[in-house]
Amino acid sequence: MLQPSEWSGYNNEIPESYYNWLKKLPKNTYCSLWQGFPTNDLPKGHKLYVISFREPIGLDWLKRQAKLMSAPIVLLHNENNYNVDIDNVYFYNYYFWHYQLNTILQWHPDVVQKNIKFKASAFCNRITQSKLLIFTVLAEELGLDNCLLKLNTQVEEKNVHNRQSTGVSAIDNWSDIFWNKYFGTEYKIDDWPKNKRSQIYTTNTSNIAYSQAAINFTNESFHYSLMQENDNEFIWPGPFLTEKTLTCLIAGTAFITVGQFDTYGTLLKLGLKFDYKFDISWDNDPGNLTRLVSIINLIKSFKDYSAEDLFQMTLDSSQYNLEMIKSNAFYNNCEQINVVTKEQILNKFK
Repeated sequence: MLQPSEWSGYNNEIPESYYNWLKKLPKNTYCSLWQGFPTNDLPKGHKLYVISFREPIGLDWLKRQAKLMSAPIVLLHNENNYNVDIDNVYFYNYYFWHYQLNTILQWHPDVVQKNIKFKASAFCNRITQSKLLIFTVLAEELGLDNCLLKLNTQVEEKNVHNRQSTGVSAIDNWSDIFWNKYFGTEYKIDDWPKNKRSQIYTTNTSNIAYSQAAINFTNESFHYSLMQENDNEFIWPGPFLTEKTLTCLIAGTAFITVGQFDTYGTLLKLGLKFDYKFDISWDNDPGNLTRLVSIINLIKSFKDYSAEDLFQMTLDSSQYNLEMIKSNAFYNNCEQINVVTKEQILNKFK
């Protein structure tokens, strides 16, 4: 897998090198690293807590821990914290994406040979609101013959908001088409074995979704940014990126980010480039539904271009980003920020 397994314990017992520097913190520091969706509370009585997640940041769990613990909680995360403020929780950027990219490159070092036949590709293994919309619009607007689309048949109702109307006709109409026309039928890109789900397989850059499609729609695991809690609006820290996005970078494949807002913006700050010859300014929009409407409109505009057109419109950026990663320039940019974070934490909590 691209990240170590979940681990909890004292900082002087940390078993892996990525967080070895935490051993310099006070000995009574308790660490809970690479968490998924935690349900258990942290043990009380420690001088300091250090947390990291392998899934989207669990804000509700963090808020509960902050109330239960008297000691400070340090959160290490890839994501930007825009406006979330939790008493006693300290947010620090500590990037892991560059380590993950290097791992993918080690697993799949061969240059992807492009043979562009399709305009777009998209995977929908776990049906969610954003994924079903992207699948449907690609199938209806660009056509199944022009796309490589993966769709499973199982769905958890909570992941699609129990199929309730959003009140946005540009979204609800497409949702109705999905449930009436496509749901219940499995669509495959290839005959990939279902038992090969570990990330050494799912990051396979030679998959035709990357080698034969001009653009991949990432369908990230978490796509919510602007949220409302009671009368307060806030932006969920992001972007949360997985191998769904990172594999595109290593494959030299352009991608439309279907996930949290500010994905392109964040990667730009780390040295990558997205000079696509079409509008991606919607990446600046934290609104979950309005951002999806913009992506729908973008897909519609792709009808005017051939697969080769779309490939050429994005080729320069894709090649530039791959070279940034292979040359370790992206790695160094991330690591520079990590070095600053280490110094800040060790100075503040020593």
